[in-house]
Amino acid sequence: MVDYSFVEGGLDIFPNAVDSVWQKDPTFWNMTEQEVQSSLGWLESGENSLNSCSQLLELADSTSRGVSNAVLIGMGGSNLGPRAIIDCLGTGHGVPVSFADSTNVSQVRDLAQKVDLSNTLFCLLYTS
Repeated sequence: MVDYSFVEGGLDIFPNAVDSVWQKDPTFWNMTEQEVQSSLGWLESGENSLNSCSQLLELADSTSRGVSNAVLIGMGGSNLGPRAIIDCLGTGHGVPVSFADSTNVSQVRDLAQKVDLSNTLFCLLYTS
């Protein structure tokens, strides 16, 4: 049996936990309303992404014309998700994708010297 005695309010809080998260209830988090609002913006990320879908498709179309290389520059784990997807699924369009760790200046410089800068898309990835 798992001991949940460390949870303030005990197990009684769990039935309302999902509702409290979606409602951004500051009393559930023991934080100010402003802190909760600034911390839970990710809850709308799915809806925001759907609302931005046409703009994202237009951006992809306009930036992909004439692109023959892509370089993804990230630090630490920022590249892991895109790298895993590309390793598993490929690029689908035949555009080679290279990865660079932004903390390694020589790696970024080497990649920039290997590609034609006039038709290479550089994407900077970060996590906060």
